[in-house]
Amino acid sequence: MSRKNAVKIKTTISESSGYHFKSGTDESSYVIASKHGICHKSDDCVPYNDGELDCCKSCRVELDLSSVILHKKRGVKLTSSKIYSFPNNDVAIIQVEEKSPTPLKIGKLEDNKNTFAAFGYKSDSKDPSRLLLNNPEVEGEECYFNIESNAVTELVEKSEDLVGMSGSIVIGRNDIDIPIAYSVITTNEESNDLLGDVLQNINFEEMHEFFGSTIFPQQRCKISLDTSFQNHFKTLSVVSVNDKLKLSTLIPSTKGFPFFNLSSIAKSLISEFEAILGHNADNKSMLTVSALRVLEQKKTLQPAYKLLASRIVESMMNAPHIYSTYIDHSHYHHVHLLNDSENGTEFIVSSFGGEGDLSEQLNFTLGQMLYHLNHYAFDASLISERAFLNVKYSPEECETLYEVLFGDNDDSFIRNLSIIHCVDLQSCGVSKSSAIEGQIELLVQQAIDNIDQSIIDLIKQDLSVNLYVVPMNKSNELTELVEELLK
Repeated sequence: MSRKNAVKIKTTISESSGYHFKSGTDESSYVIASKHGICHKSDDCVPYNDGELDCCKSCRVELDLSSVILHKKRGVKLTSSKIYSFPNNDVAIIQVEEKSPTPLKIGKLEDNKNTFAAFGYKSDSKDPSRLLLNNPEVEGEECYFNIESNAVTELVEKSEDLVGMSGSIVIGRNDIDIPIAYSVITTNEESNDLLGDVLQNINFEEMHEFFGSTIFPQQRCKISLDTSFQNHFKTLSVVSVNDKLKLSTLIPSTKGFPFFNLSSIAKSLISEFEAILGHNADNKSMLTVSALRVLEQKKTLQPAYKLLASRIVESMMNAPHIYSTYIDHSHYHHVHLLNDSENGTEFIVSSFGGEGDLSEQLNFTLGQMLYHLNHYAFDASLISERAFLNVKYSPEECETLYEVLFGDNDDSFIRNLSIIHCVDLQSCGVSKSSAIEGQIELLVQQAIDNIDQSIIDLIKQDLSVNLYVVPMNKSNELTELVEELLK
């Protein structure tokens, strides 16, 4: 938020303020303001002039834009085209032709938490003013803000000199990239308070339909994620052991000798290997050198397969990869953000479980991950130390991720696990003369039957586990292919 976004709104009978911003999903632009600041009938409105509480919130007067003038700093005018007024709030949205580069997100207010700012135009002023606000007191659909800044030098109530600031939005004072709006100022209260309509509980669906644009995404902004890696596989089967444990069998989509061709999988893997295996945060070229060193010197730790685990979970579960522990970490794992979560911020840990005997090793690996569950708590220091986010995501997406990762999220406990296990078909005694899909499904079912009941019972306790089984022609095949491509 800056002074450049503040808008002065003038009608034939009043002056107020607004804020110029763009849609969260396209390039259409808008001004958010108060309804009463735009209303052409406020002079003759008895309830309004008698100070009747909330009369503007439920007012159904059709607002007329013909006499409304919008301009920004240095007299830059905005051309209005249509307006939407909320049926139960003193808030209106005006679509304008002039483009704004700044989107706007909606935030949640909490009593006596955080500090805020508001930019607007006092009546008869040609330049925007900035107000510093604190100590929010939420009362239902409204919120009181204390005026922290000394708006006037005289010993008078601070709010008395703020006529015209109605319609200003209240934003987080420390917002770095995308401003977060919490309220629209509607009233100068007594002493040092301003009153505003709270934005967090407003239903924006009807407004979105009216403008044909999702202006304020209701949920956290999702990360644009390329999930095309999943196209290298075909889902052979999905078995739900219970409502918390699911096993999916993925087979390579390209046939080859003796069963599958993994070349396209290996080529796709190396396109991002430096972000998963690199250990240097300075720049991408150093990450690449670092990752190559890992592939050459840590072969026994199967880095190519650990990389595969991350990419499968990222693409199959639409879960952006955030960081990985160092390759020789005793509990090596990747951490992802569940992009489609309906439960707020949720992380998922993925890990490579091995490529040995499926029945025996899958059960063992699953048990070990549950036993060491506390070792997978979200570790913000790895984000600070390594440049994964800047390597993989745009600045806007990084801002969203940083908000999620370093916000007021005290619960770092991981409740979602994913294990990828590769099956070495060469050592499984499968027949080349019989349909390979049926033989793989039989191996998977035997592994499911071998999972200890005690492990299944543990998973029922506030955990969700996804298992992925991926068959390959022979042991360590993926390592060989990746090395050939990088030589």
